[in-house]
Amino acid sequence: MKISKKSLCLAVILAMLMQIFIPFSQIRSVHAAAGDAPILIVAYFEYWQDPTTGKWLYDKSATERATLANGAQSTFAQYQFPSVSIDQYKIKDIQVYDPDAIKPANLQRWTEISDADIKIYKAKNIQLGNKEELLNKEGVVQIKAGISLWGITPDVPDPVHTLAYTKKGSNVKVYRNYVPIIVTYEPVSKSKLTINYYDEISKQKIKESETRELEFNKNNVIPIPEIPTYTFKYWIYDNSGTRRNENPVNVWGIEGEHTLDIYYKGPDTLNPYVTCWGTGTPNPATLNNGSATVSVEVNGEAFNLGSDSITSWTLSIQPPSII
Repeated sequence: MKISKKSLCLAVILAMLMQIFIPFSQIRSVHAAAGDAPILIVAYFEYWQDPTTGKWLYDKSATERATLANGAQSTFAQYQFPSVSIDQYKIKDIQVYDPDAIKPANLQRWTEISDADIKIYKAKNIQLGNKEELLNKEGVVQIKAGISLWGITPDVPDPVHTLAYTKKGSNVKVYRNYVPIIVTYEPVSKSKLTINYYDEISKQKIKESETRELEFNKNNVIPIPEIPTYTFKYWIYDNSGTRRNENPVNVWGIEGEHTLDIYYKGPDTLNPYVTCWGTGTPNPATLNNGSATVSVEVNGEAFNLGSDSITSWTLSIQPPSII
């Protein structure tokens, strides 16, 4: 039998079989939304019978074509299609969309397909295949699903729940079922740490500050770097006033921007010097009838005293500024 060029090109003609309908106006609006963002996406699954071989074909993914083992009444796994991507959001949940179920109040429809058409042409059964591994993912991911078809038989060549059309430029009838999915996104919690390096006496920076993203809700180990001619003394986290000298530093990744100030002792000088620091408790203190009791603890270290000693301290207390 002579095969025409038209038949040989059939695979190319029917190459585009999966699509997610996403109006760009809605893509832009999601960046202004606060909190969770449930988004409806609708992929469609198409299959057809090759007139030259009689085999039922479908696109398993954007790059892989496959044969329906049991023809148009097959049930199969790992049909996959891409999700959408929202900057600074991660996947919180994925579920099959039911047009008759109660919808999230802030559901965004990234599709032009109506609920009426989804109800009619939705695949007979849809089972998500890789939901758990996609949770907390950012960016575009590949959603896998097992799909049951409504079935094409000689007695029912055009079933009610399957959209059928003839591909332009050929006599091949293509059958379509929708795969509607709600992907719920939530904002990504970020934990950012700025590390500053100071001379403990002059309080001047002795090294460029560093900024790093911490692993959220995890312990982050941060080694104290060595700086030539300087000796590590202590660090203070988030301006707490509490001095610690553990090395490395263990910082728990919590949401927001945080600071780690690391202090070093510079080269010794011939002149003696004293460093002081203190804390107040409680801080802030609540005024009761115009008064408050605050306990102030002052600490100090003296260097290069030689044979000298400190015989007395004078603590000067200034009245608080009124703001």
